Amino acid sequence: MLQAAFWCILVLKYVFWIVAPDSYYFVMLGWISVLAGVSFLQLTKSRCIFLPKSPCGVVLLIYVAWAVFCCFLPWTDDRVTALAYAILPLLAWPFIANRDGAEKALVGFCCGVVVGGLIVVVFVLYLVGWGGVSSRDGGLEQLGPNTIAFISALGLFCSMYLSDVWAGTGRAAVSKIFVIIFLVFTFLTLSKTTIIAVFAAMLFSGVPLFRRLGLIRSSVLVVFALVVAFVFFFFAWDKIYSKLSDPASFETFSSRLLLWEQILNSLSGWDAFFGFGFNSSVVVSKAAGLHVFGTESFGQAHNAFVEGVVNTGMIGVILLFYSLFVAFLGLTWRVNFGVGNKALAEVRLFYLVVFLLVVRSISEGSFAQPGTIDSVVYFYIVIFFSVMDGGRRLRLKVA
Repeated sequence: MLQAAFWCILVLKYVFWIVAPDSYYFVMLGWISVLAGVSFLQLTKSRCIFLPKSPCGVVLLIYVAWAVFCCFLPWTDDRVTALAYAILPLLAWPFIANRDGAEKALVGFCCGVVVGGLIVVVFVLYLVGWGGVSSRDGGLEQLGPNTIAFISALGLFCSMYLSDVWAGTGRAAVSKIFVIIFLVFTFLTLSKTTIIAVFAAMLFSGVPLFRRLGLIRSSVLVVFALVVAFVFFFFAWDKIYSKLSDPASFETFSSRLLLWEQILNSLSGWDAFFGFGFNSSVVVSKAAGLHVFGTESFGQAHNAFVEGVVNTGMIGVILLFYSLFVAFLGLTWRVNFGVGNKALAEVRLFYLVVFLLVVRSISEGSFAQPGTIDSVVYFYIVIFFSVMDGGRRLRLKVA
């Protein structure tokens, strides 16, 4: 119950922000405080945490410690907020279990993400309707189609996991309905990066969809997919055509290349090694006079590597991407060759989420951006995978 509540509240971050857009500081600290309270309750209940043994988990913990240190560098924007964002991923630690309790913990994780994702879907549709999902109009300035697509994709993968775990029960049928809802909603965002990531992740994870469904049901699914594709392109053609007919959109990667160039050019000397300070993107951009996307500053670098350099320097980037590289290689091996049937659903879920984050990190700050849903989900998945590889239980005395 606490597991599901934690992840549901995490996913609802942007809903809280949209409801009170003029009180961002208090909304975010309140959101983190509630998450901290739920995390503490879980800690008092379990009275233990699991320590990772594999390199990806250990290095990721070192990165979090480095991020806390970077909160005290000169350019850090508001140290209280920076520290809150730096320790935010750690709040997911009490919800990590070893191999024996993995299924129960991940069911809680997936239920929370699915419920939170459905609330976001309903909330967005209430604000802008079906036609406005792919824009930032109608009060979605803080959310945007890329973030909506990411939340929807997470809901899709979690629904797929629940469908596997609950196979043969009525709950599995409900989970499959959620799979369709999140898949359609991901398409409606027109987020190219997320749509490509979803289908590539499913392809490379070896999801044996057609083999499990059989010839007749597979044929029905293909026909349904073609109908959905036709409806999708019929209603979205104007936007698609405008993108395709604008070479500048591709040449500058929607102005992201300009942003990366200006940020990297502003780094020199020790700044390249230590960064400007955790959560310093806005302050640095204002001081450097960066003008991208028609604004006087950028809230993120729209690339995890560049975002990591700004916030934690090359030292932090090396730690963060080493953990990502090792975790991704390990999951790729296990999802294809190295696990038995019992663990396959868990490993596939980990792989799908990490694959999504890897692709998303090309065009978004993602797990390297302070205070994001991505950073918490990434920490949870990598540490969980590291613990399942052979973690050790640490008993705690919690009042």
